[in-house]
Amino acid sequence: MDDTFIVTGDFDIILKVRFPEFWTLQEFLVDELSKVPGVRSIKTMMVLTTMKDQGKIMME
Repeated sequence: MDDTFIVTGDFDIILKVRFPEFWTLQEFLVDELSKVPGVRSIKTMMVLTTMKDQGKIMME
C-alpha cells in the first residue's frame, strides 16, 4: 500500500496500491481487502498513464 487517504464525498477511504500483475490485484481484493471488518464495498480504478509520480514528471 503506497498511500491511504481519508476523504469526503462518495468514498470514505482511498488506498493507492501497486501490483505487478492483474491477478495479484485480484488476490488482494478478494483474499485480503474484502475480509477487513467494516469494508462494505470496493471500487477499483486502474491507471492507464502516469504523468507525474511522487513529484517526478514521468512524461515530457
